Amino acid sequence: MNTLRKVLLVIIILFPNSVKVAFSAVVIFTTARIQLSIKPYKDPDNNTIELLAMVAGLVTLLSTLIFNEEITISFLHAFFVFLVLAINSIFILEWTYKMMLTKKSKYICFKLVSYLSITIKF
Repeated sequence: MNTLRKVLLVIIILFPNSVKVAFSAVVIFTTARIQLSIKPYKDPDNNTIELLAMVAGLVTLLSTLIFNEEITISFLHAFFVFLVLAINSIFILEWTYKMMLTKKSKYICFKLVSYLSITIKF
């Protein structure tokens, strides 16, 4: 599914500029819905990370519609910049946290992350 999504997004690059965002959003949204229903990974954390990545990509993609407009509403631009940064930061932090948890037995510095997650109750 990931490969199909990426191939479709590469093919969309060949489309005219006016429809790239629309087709890309449809592809990401459709694959996210399939991801939700199929849940292809055995580990639920992997399914969550994959879905979070697609949501971050979709929000980032759709925010380009706001930035492409000639409307000079600074509050709207600031809101979408904050939204894109927040969602992408959440994705990066969640991915980093899960990666550290899986590597805790191999790297001693990651054991602290495991200890903190138990005491803080993430």
